[in-house]
Amino acid sequence: MATGENDFVLADDGVLVHIGPHKTGTTAIQGALAAARPQLAEAGILYPGPKLEHNRQAAAAIRRAIGWDGDTIDRSRWFTMTESVRSHDGRTVLSSEVFCEASPEAATQVVADLDPERVRIVVTLRPLERLLPSSWQQYIKSGYRVTYEDWLENVLESREKRPITPSFWVRNNHPAVIRRWIEAVGSADKVAVVIADRSRPRSLFDSFEAILQLPPGTLEVDKSLPSNRSLTAVEAELLRQFNQRAYRNVSSQDYEFFVKRRAVHSLVEGRVPAADEPRITTPTWAIHRARELSKSDVAEIGELGVHVFGDLEALAPVSQVPEVEVQAVTSVPVSLAAELTYGLLEPAVQARADALEAAAARAAAVITAVPTVPQRAVRRARRLLATARSRVRRQWAAR
Repeated sequence: MATGENDFVLADDGVLVHIGPHKTGTTAIQGALAAARPQLAEAGILYPGPKLEHNRQAAAAIRRAIGWDGDTIDRSRWFTMTESVRSHDGRTVLSSEVFCEASPEAATQVVADLDPERVRIVVTLRPLERLLPSSWQQYIKSGYRVTYEDWLENVLESREKRPITPSFWVRNNHPAVIRRWIEAVGSADKVAVVIADRSRPRSLFDSFEAILQLPPGTLEVDKSLPSNRSLTAVEAELLRQFNQRAYRNVSSQDYEFFVKRRAVHSLVEGRVPAADEPRITTPTWAIHRARELSKSDVAEIGELGVHVFGDLEALAPVSQVPEVEVQAVTSVPVSLAAELTYGLLEPAVQARADALEAAAARAAAVITAVPTVPQRAVRRARRLLATARSRVRRQWAAR
């Protein structure tokens, strides 16, 4: 059975590796850790790098491909971070959902690179039924084109079959994820599970503070971060339809930059959906199936002997499931389509403006650096400079 939560604390030279999985409060924890870097440093705790999380280093560590083009990240990113961890005389925290996708061999290598004696693993979990809509929309944000209903039928049919989104069960077969990392660190006593409890908003922060022996209140929600709200059903359908047309004609790098990081981000952060705009709804049959799987998972995890923070049984809700009728989205507001279109266009406008400004700066430098330039050339350069600056001003005025 699961051991007591108070037994699990990070040693003075320990390395805590938070492996996710995705959509289990990871962004909240990462934001809180990043915002608390000064307080962590005072406590002798290193949270490496300037970013919110360590996704690219983790991807390099486990040799995970990025995007549908199959590109991988140079391993030097991972080794640079492991060097900083090994040279730090104190505790370290790493956090990336990508770690949960590690194969048994890759997980073992991650632990070896960091020092097996020092490494401890923490896994954050929430009920599977609540992961379904957030996971599907995350796949849609990454370029997938499958409808929610079809995706649910595919992934919930069997954990043994390869689903449309192969990473889903790699990430969310939680007993299997935990077993891989128990084997990597060599003992269930070096692994803790933290349950995300909606009824206790601070539950994740409290658990991490306990593991790191931090004063209560050290970790807080970073309100400066983007809201990262969920897509509505209408927004998700618009993006899914866009993906159907963009697929095969757009590289994963361009999709990541123009669509996911710019257009979708702008949509999520800049738009407030109407109160009656349909949300993504999980059909009743899918919730029942998810609960069957969750009940089995709770029993398996309980037998692994890992430390548990929170109520493990909360992963398998027993509340009544209402009968819901899922309505297909057949139209979207014109304003929503315009918002997405502008979000796609904005980076190109910015790039054009930057290029014109750079050209203007180069022309000015030539005029200044070469005083003997013929007057005709000087006048032409000045005209080009004025034209470029005028275009930049007009483009920004139109924003």
